[in-house]
Amino acid sequence: MTGTACWTLRVPGGATLTLAAGLLRRIEPVAEVVPVPLAPPVVRGIAEAGGRVVTLLDLAAGDGAPAAAAVEGGLALLLAPPLEHLAVFAPEGTRVDPPGAVPAGDRDASAPWTLARIEALVARACREASRR
Repeated sequence: MTGTACWTLRVPGGATLTLAAGLLRRIEPVAEVVPVPLAPPVVRGIAEAGGRVVTLLDLAAGDGAPAAAAVEGGLALLLAPPLEHLAVFAPEGTRVDPPGAVPAGDRDASAPWTLARIEALVARACREASRR
């Protein structure tokens, strides 16, 4: 997917993630993250963002990184339909660069998060949760 227009997230602690440009609807601040008991590690919790409750995803955990520590707030990167009930969580201190701001050659070599990749991640998380 070299050359794909992507949002780039540089998370405190070193993780760099990319989201395909068409996935993101808008960015909203999150004051409080409410944990969801027994949720898989990819689910950071729920929060109010943009006037609605959304499920916050931790894509670094979806890439196999350990689940991040609990945090108070940050940004919700609200996803476009059909995933408008989901948001990618960016903890405070995350640098979010719009498409074109970071040349493809300077981004992490891992594949960008696309609609299909997020849908597969959510399906896997649902299967894991149903086994508990």
